[in-house]
Amino acid sequence: IDINKLKIEEMKKNRKYRAKNRIGAIKTRTQINQEFNAKKHADSKNLVLEYALKILANNQKLTIKNVKNEIEKNNEKLGNTQISLYLNELKEQGLINE
Repeated sequence: IDINKLKIEEMKKNRKYRAKNRIGAIKTRTQINQEFNAKKHADSKNLVLEYALKILANNQKLTIKNVKNEIEKNNEKLGNTQISLYLNELKEQGLINE
């Protein structure tokens, strides 16, 4: 048995193993965008939830305008449509009760 041949075979196996595992670690642009958008969605939704709960705690009426005003007071930005969508989602999930 030639030791050099065994070493070469072992190196080939290692290369294939490393290449196979490396493929799973590489993300496509689509995957990266999906992860980024999911995080952004969750962050925005949590922001709306936070301010909606503050408004309700102050016994104010929960409206899109009130939420937007609270968000803008703290130098955050979120549009009316997004606030509306998140409020509806939060109500459907039972996290906000008016």
